[in-house]
Amino acid sequence: MPTVVYETAEVVMRDGTQQFKLNGICTAKGELDDTHIFLLTIIDKNDPTDDVFKRLCTIGDISEYKISRDAAAQAGDLYWRSSSFTVFFDDVDVAAAAKTALNNRVDQLTVDYATYSDEFEDSGTEHEFPTGEVVALTTLIEAYYTAWKEYDTAKKTHDAADTAKALAMAALTGAQSRLDVLSGWEAIMQSRYGEMDAAHADFDTFVGEAGVIITAIQTFIAAYDGGASVETKGNLEDDRQNLVDARAVFMENREAAELNVTAANTGKTNHSTSQGEMTGLIGVYEGAVTTAQGVLADAITDEFAAETAKTAKSAALTIAYEAVRDVKSDWTPDSWFSYPF
Repeated sequence: MPTVVYETAEVVMRDGTQQFKLNGICTAKGELDDTHIFLLTIIDKNDPTDDVFKRLCTIGDISEYKISRDAAAQAGDLYWRSSSFTVFFDDVDVAAAAKTALNNRVDQLTVDYATYSDEFEDSGTEHEFPTGEVVALTTLIEAYYTAWKEYDTAKKTHDAADTAKALAMAALTGAQSRLDVLSGWEAIMQSRYGEMDAAHADFDTFVGEAGVIITAIQTFIAAYDGGASVETKGNLEDDRQNLVDARAVFMENREAAELNVTAANTGKTNHSTSQGEMTGLIGVYEGAVTTAQGVLADAITDEFAAETAKTAKSAALTIAYEAVRDVKSDWTPDSWFSYPF
């Protein structure tokens, strides 16, 4: 049942002066103890009409002041509680503001009194401490902080595992990249070795064929010098000289070709040695790639396990947080243990 105040507000003439009259009477007490909610000042204990409205009663006023004017006057009290009031204002703006303020204060009084009566006023109750609720709440809060620390540890472990996985991936990528480059070089060297081997074979074949030709020329010249007739020689002398000259040039070229054969064979041998070294280096990096692959596989396994553990701890933290909030809805953790993380 609500508290009800009946109000009237009007303009009146008093001693020839315009004034604004505000009058109110509490007709229903609602949740209050009584309807006497207006505090009046006793100016003349023998004349109630001189009483002046002081304020709307507070909770303390309700238990402090009497509701009987006669009793208050006889006791020499300066104030008493009335169920009605009348007040005059010279200014309409002030009067309007006072009317609004009075209504707001009546509304607040009923709310405050209900809180006082329902939640605070106590004629005498024995309490035992700590209460079960406090113990339960403390336990839940401690569980939250424990869950937070476990989550924090799991998160740091996962962060470290994630970093290790990234480093392992970078190491594998670097080793594989170097292996790819070396393998490319090896393929080029194999191709060049084939070319050098073919060139060496060509030079060697040329030298052999040149030797056959030189031998044939020498045989011809010897036969010519030893057995041909004078008439025949006369006709072929110029050709013989040409063959002698050609033999000399061809022998020089053959000697140079022999040097090239030797150089080509030496180059081929050196290239083969370098190629062998390259093959050995490739073997080293193949081993590095294999090792890096194993490290990465382990890192991926560790990161997955750490992430799984972090997810589980996060879920446990959420459960712990909600458990506290179910008991105390406005609870928030200390800043160091904030949630969400």
